[in-house]
Amino acid sequence: MKGKIRKRLNQRGAALLYAVFAITAVAVLGTGIYYMTTTSTFSGLGANDRNRAYRLAMAGKDYAVAKNLENTSSTYPGGRDFTMSNGDKFRLDIKDDEITSTGIVKTGTPYEASQTLYVKIIGFSRSPDISFAKDIQAFTKPVESKTGLITTDTAAGKVSLGKITTGGGAWENNFGALWYRGNATQGDCTDGRCRFGKGFRAFFVFQINASVAGADGFTFTVFNGDTATNDAFSVGGDRDKGELMGYAGDSRLATGGYLDGITRTAAGCPTPLACAAGRGIQPPKIAVEFDVKTNNDLNDVCVADSRRDGDELPDPRNHVGYVFWGDNAASACDATIGANTYDDNRHNAGTDSPSDPRNSKRPSDGVDPSYFNADGAWLPKWLTIAPTNIYALRVEVTRGNAPNAGGNYEYTMKSWIKQCADLDCTNYGDASPFANTKIEYDDTLDPPTLKRTNPIALTPALHQIFDTFFFGWTTATGSSTQDILINRFKMNFRK
Repeated sequence: MKGKIRKRLNQRGAALLYAVFAITAVAVLGTGIYYMTTTSTFSGLGANDRNRAYRLAMAGKDYAVAKNLENTSSTYPGGRDFTMSNGDKFRLDIKDDEITSTGIVKTGTPYEASQTLYVKIIGFSRSPDISFAKDIQAFTKPVESKTGLITTDTAAGKVSLGKITTGGGAWENNFGALWYRGNATQGDCTDGRCRFGKGFRAFFVFQINASVAGADGFTFTVFNGDTATNDAFSVGGDRDKGELMGYAGDSRLATGGYLDGITRTAAGCPTPLACAAGRGIQPPKIAVEFDVKTNNDLNDVCVADSRRDGDELPDPRNHVGYVFWGDNAASACDATIGANTYDDNRHNAGTDSPSDPRNSKRPSDGVDPSYFNADGAWLPKWLTIAPTNIYALRVEVTRGNAPNAGGNYEYTMKSWIKQCADLDCTNYGDASPFANTKIEYDDTLDPPTLKRTNPIALTPALHQIFDTFFFGWTTATGSSTQDILINRFKMNFRK
């Protein structure tokens, strides 16, 4: 009896032991299944993350090309990050023609994944945002007091200001402007109104016909695009006052009315300014003036010959200089809203304040590096004497986006003028640092021809108005005519 009981207990113990082994085995097996399932899941997630990272890298490369971004090495060592709202990002490392784009997901977690793409695009290092070569159709709508004063050769990619026609003498006492009217994504431009952002760099070649004497010249102008202030129909000028160069003045016509109002009306008054007339080009604005005629009157800003130009008599010199908007108070020239613009290219006008920066000074008013007459370097009529009357201008404007100690915003300007060997300026080709507006030009090796001693400091209100801008050229004639060729224009926005 005792043996049978002992046997049953042994059987029960063995069963219990088998049960323990079975439970343990199932647990181990379950753990293995869990481990394998989890590994498979993580493996799938990792593949998805790598795919997302690859797509981000592709997006980064496409973004760099679409925005025509500049080298990152000096400003963003190691690359420039662009972060999405969910924390994913792409990192761009750009050097000349080479773009390295890395997509990164789950940044800073144990599951971070990244993929890198490398692409080389020949010519990317000097690709302009806007140029005559690819955007000449955006420079075909001049605002002009006489049709044909400003012409665009879309086949050759060139612009003429006051082109002489058969018989000559067709363009006395006329004025006009040619503004960019395109939609470059790199500058967030819409119908020519572009985002000022950090500033821009521009380059073009020009020639003033040497066979035409006594003309007034032209300006390269940048003016604010505030919708309540200016639009693409804005233009200066005034009847027989060629010295205003289409930059200063209220656009008054000899035949009556105002050019800005007439062109707005003809276009159906399509902007917030409706059919407003007599506004001229309202400040803030900036221009490089190319002046080939001396207008020396010192007293009355409203009369002809009132620009306070160089007074190197008896042999006055051509000059180039920075002009802004003088004293913004209304002059007595007229009762229009544009009456404040009549001294806008008058030298030494302005108050040196954040509201009214001073225009460049002629030599007798004091030394000013923002005025250049080539004294001692070239002939007095250096802008018009053939065959050396072909030049290239490079201008760089840096716009500060943080206030200085005085609470104002600084604009730094530098410009260089070089003589060209021919109309294509082959001695400064597109691959040269001077003509490449995608890069900063080294002013330590080549000091600027024009430079403000101190940056322009604008009030917060004016800085806000200058958040967008239009750009292009203005010109005007008085009793004489001129023929100015503009070639190889290009511009890059600072990114």
